[in-house]
Amino acid sequence: MKQKLGLVLEGGAMRGLFTSAILDVFLDEGITVDGMIGISAGATFGCNFLTKQRGRALRYCLKYVKDPRFCSVPSLLLTGDMFGAEFCYHTIPEQLDPIDNETFLANG
Repeated sequence: MKQKLGLVLEGGAMRGLFTSAILDVFLDEGITVDGMIGISAGATFGCNFLTKQRGRALRYCLKYVKDPRFCSVPSLLLTGDMFGAEFCYHTIPEQLDPIDNETFLANG
């Protein structure tokens, strides 16, 4: 019987970039998983693994880290969330740095 491999990806905002780098190595080495679950940043960065978009997380985090729509104290004070949900979960993946939805649906 073939062993199955699952991943649990932690949250932690920018600290999740470490996990994202490990996932990029998995992509480089052709390592696949049978299941994955993540919370917060782990779920977000896990999507990049499913879509096989190596380096995407680091790319958009570096590009938008100083953009107040991405991450800011005013966002925290106004919404209770340091990261702007609309910008992070819609504007970036739908417009600025599109996620590969076709590959996501095929692998998710």
